Amino acid sequence: MVVHEKLGDLRTWTDIDISDEKIKTRVNQLIDSDCEKDSPTILKGLQGRYSPYKKHLSNLGKTQLDTLKAERTLSTTAYTVLAVAKFKNLLKKKD
Repeated sequence: MVVHEKLGDLRTWTDIDISDEKIKTRVNQLIDSDCEKDSPTILKGLQGRYSPYKKHLSNLGKTQLDTLKAERTLSTTAYTVLAVAKFKNLLKKKD
């Protein structure tokens, strides 16, 4: 859900920052197509997807896009930590 909320925030900044209707429509279409996917799928396809449009965003809009990209790193790290914790618990049970 967090990823979908961040996409909604990105849409807000897109609507505020981008004055060219053609570019705004294209970015909003990308956001719409991403919103139809589940979070892991969105995060996998995120790299470079919005980069061509980043120059049209203000600093706050760029920051919102960066936080969306950071979500991928955080989710990957969280899954790794969970796997390590599970492995550690299994090792403790064997003792």
